[in-house]
Amino acid sequence: MFKKLTLGFLIVLAIVATISATQQTPAAKTPAACLQEVRDFAAKSQQEMVENTKPTAGETGIQLSQRRAPLIAQINQAKIALARQCAARIDQKTLTDKDLVSMADLYVEAGQPDLAGSVVANALVIKTYSPAERAGLLVYAVTTVLREPKSDDRNARLEKFVSELDSSPVATIEQKLEAHGRMNSWYRYDDIDEGIIRHSTFIIDAKKNLNAEQRKKYGGLIVGAYVNMAEALAGQGMNDRALALLNTAKTEMSDVPTVSRSVDPEIDRLKLVGTAAAPIKAPRWLNMPGGKTEIAMPGSVTLLEFSAHWCVPCKESYPGVNRLLAKYGARGFRTVLVTRFYGYFEQERNITPEVEFERDRKYFVEHEMNVPIAVGDRPTAAAPDPNDVSYKVGGIPQIHLVDKQGKIRLVMVGYDDANEPKLAKMIEDLLKEK
Repeated sequence: MFKKLTLGFLIVLAIVATISATQQTPAAKTPAACLQEVRDFAAKSQQEMVENTKPTAGETGIQLSQRRAPLIAQINQAKIALARQCAARIDQKTLTDKDLVSMADLYVEAGQPDLAGSVVANALVIKTYSPAERAGLLVYAVTTVLREPKSDDRNARLEKFVSELDSSPVATIEQKLEAHGRMNSWYRYDDIDEGIIRHSTFIIDAKKNLNAEQRKKYGGLIVGAYVNMAEALAGQGMNDRALALLNTAKTEMSDVPTVSRSVDPEIDRLKLVGTAAAPIKAPRWLNMPGGKTEIAMPGSVTLLEFSAHWCVPCKESYPGVNRLLAKYGARGFRTVLVTRFYGYFEQERNITPEVEFERDRKYFVEHEMNVPIAVGDRPTAAAPDPNDVSYKVGGIPQIHLVDKQGKIRLVMVGYDDANEPKLAKMIEDLLKEK
């Protein structure tokens, strides 16, 4: 084993050295030529990496990916460096209107989304584009600006692009669906219900005007919009409406082969509303009285959140959850978190359960989550996590509100700051119940 690892390590070093040696001053002088040079370099480097890091005897796919990870990182760094060199050599004053999209693409490859956004902004004020070219530019602008750091200003610009595209008499339905689909995906990732509902509604309504070929092409996108919108509605307490929407998807999108696989888990999850909440069990806990291994749900109004140390929206939920606990804790409201082992923490890989437990402990202290936290074992196909099974967890953060009688009253997948006042109103109502 030692010899195999040593040989693999030497191969990695050799490939890294080769990648570094192949870096050179770019020869191209136009944005389009630069793009081609950068992409050709990346493709060639990737191919050489694959050819020189073939699986060894007994090596798993995960082990192969881990061995290749530093090489992929090296290739990406080299690609970015080459793109930046090439972009820096281009005289912006010589660019024509037709060069701007390629220039923006080059900045994207260079890992400079702010510069790409500036080029797109300049292109959008040009009046010489035809209406069809303008429509294509708007779709491109949505794709490019989404790479900028999120902000209210960025989102407002994106919505303006999409609105103009919708009103364009020459924009195709394909262009509109691409723009709305990208926006919907972003809002789903960032758990912003208002945006999810807006763009899901457009996508769902658009299906009425699709021909058979378009319907086949965009069927998955449309089904995804049904699911995204149902999750947003359910998170606002409109569970019946969400279930009705999902059942409509199964009827109206029955020609999509994956519709049941996409919709059924969501239906099963939302059907938990009104049922008895299962006790939370775990072999180990944080912030739990010694010896206890489970928490029963009846007795308190409970916010139950499935979370993880790697989950960005989970982190964003913690301040709001803590504010709710501070406001209502004295009145019989509590918070319980559920997580499990994943085998890694940040950049550490293949860590033991004991190490990950200590990392979890520190992580939740840093986020001031001084609440009971169930920490389950790493699941397998033969032994899935029992809490995930009971609550049909499909994405995190997944939040449940449970009433004093121990019944689930809300299922919310995802979290954004707009959820806090809505959760507060629901908690107020549940606390008033006998």
